[in-house]
Amino acid sequence: MNTQSKIHFQLFLAILLSLWGSDYSANLTAAAAEKTTTTKLHGGISTLAGAMSGAGISIEASTLPTTITRVRMGTPAAYAGVCQGDKLIQGAIGTNSMQLLIDRGGKRYSVNLRYTPDDLVVTAAKKKEQMKLAAALSKDADWKTLKQYDIALLIDASGSMDSQLEGTSESKWQWCRDQIYSFAQEAQTLGSGPFDFCTFNTSEQLKQNCTAAEARTIMTMLQPENGTDLSTPLERLLSARLQKAHNRPYLVVIVSDGMPNGGAPVEQVVINTARKLKSDKDLRILFLQIGNDSSGQILADYLDNDLVMEGAPFDIVSSIESNDLVELGLRRGLVAAMNKSGSSFKQSNPQIEAELAKVRAELARLRAQNANQAK
Repeated sequence: MNTQSKIHFQLFLAILLSLWGSDYSANLTAAAAEKTTTTKLHGGISTLAGAMSGAGISIEASTLPTTITRVRMGTPAAYAGVCQGDKLIQGAIGTNSMQLLIDRGGKRYSVNLRYTPDDLVVTAAKKKEQMKLAAALSKDADWKTLKQYDIALLIDASGSMDSQLEGTSESKWQWCRDQIYSFAQEAQTLGSGPFDFCTFNTSEQLKQNCTAAEARTIMTMLQPENGTDLSTPLERLLSARLQKAHNRPYLVVIVSDGMPNGGAPVEQVVINTARKLKSDKDLRILFLQIGNDSSGQILADYLDNDLVMEGAPFDIVSSIESNDLVELGLRRGLVAAMNKSGSSFKQSNPQIEAELAKVRAELARLRAQNANQAK
């Protein structure tokens, strides 16, 4: 290699190393199990889960060890080489950084991650202002669509809703309370007015023609507790709706953080109701997940994508993931769910049936697991 070629190569290597060593990346260092020095988690797992969400990681369970279920592209975790399916063994949080011990294929790795990069700290307030501006700009257009519906809000009031919402400083219940109050205020001035409002856990509380002030009072006075039975209040609400004719279609918005552990399977309520409809225009059900519980996401995807294959004549369910909901806010999030393309595919084949069988088996396993935890 001549002198000029060496200079070019060294320059290229220096640039490559500088990129690899940026604040947004971290190196996975292989460590044999007997040589690995780990730091035990200090504080609650919810604290670690919130930090991991900031780094781009979603986890399967709220106790360690657990499995990493998702790594978002373009995040510190993705740049560091963390992968979906890695097993998280231990973790410790420092000042704007955390140390994780993961297992991949029987080998253990230590990884250090920044969970709030400096530029995000600086621009967090600016991003919040941009989100407010985007919400303000879309408000009139959103309500032009929403005012065509009679609206019902069903809000999960189970004990898990009192836990911290990943990536925020508030609980899932507090986020819902503030978002619902803003939504209800807009409904009174821009929409079709008061709405049906139902909170549910192992029982339900329904307030028809609910105003913004009444909704805020209900959620302020109510303490999230107990388990989750969604199918009972949903069936009662839908049955009452179908008993008489209405001028507008019905929009049912469900905000929940996980898999129900009581009542009948939710999909059966939806399928039975869909069979009684004259048209798919008469009813829309939106399943909005709050929090990154993997079992809740499996249920939401199933309700959104597979019920026509399970016998429903129409696809009347749409869903949205928690990260998108929190970023967009309640109004923009539910409109985004409404605008998703539906599934009308009815013809089956062995491959589709095999995949559906796997989904059914997983739902059955998760429901049994949640029911046992509720005892």
